[in-house]
Amino acid sequence: MDALTAIPPHWGPVRIFLGGPPLWVVVVTVILAMRGWRARHPARVSLLQLAAFPVLLLAWQAWTLGNAGAISVVTPAVWLLGLLLGGWGGRLLARVTPVVRDGGHGVVIRAGDGAALPLMLGVFLFEFVVVRTQVHEPALAADPVFLSGYAAVAGVFAGLWLGRLEGWLRQYRHAAPAIPGQ
Repeated sequence: MDALTAIPPHWGPVRIFLGGPPLWVVVVTVILAMRGWRARHPARVSLLQLAAFPVLLLAWQAWTLGNAGAISVVTPAVWLLGLLLGGWGGRLLARVTPVVRDGGHGVVIRAGDGAALPLMLGVFLFEFVVVRTQVHEPALAADPVFLSGYAAVAGVFAGLWLGRLEGWLRQYRHAAPAIPGQ
């Protein structure tokens, strides 16, 4: 039994959650949940707002992989493969949530998006679990198999967001402006 948390050591991944997340993790989770909940309803948003989360996620993962300990040649290739697969899935998701151009100033009317909440929380939960796992098992930071697995899943998440963004930008470029009053 761990004296600090009273969690048996053989519980493995369960320790990650029962050990108590830091306050900043709770705050970020609440913010992402609120943003995802609001995305369920149609809204007028700028292209910059649509691009913010995918671009930040891509930069975060590229930085994480760039600073990882024992990266093999396979790890970036697996991440790129994940990006491609996720991008394909993201383009399919973008078809489900269409955007309509609202004038010519980079503003769109986005339909309600039921996928934003699970994707936002899913990617954050995944990143949190990976970091907490590495804290409890520091040797994993140098394990090429662990890093390749991380890269694959992280690439799929980033690809889903980038694919959705690409699909929405494609819809924006090919759509006629919305007619006021409709």
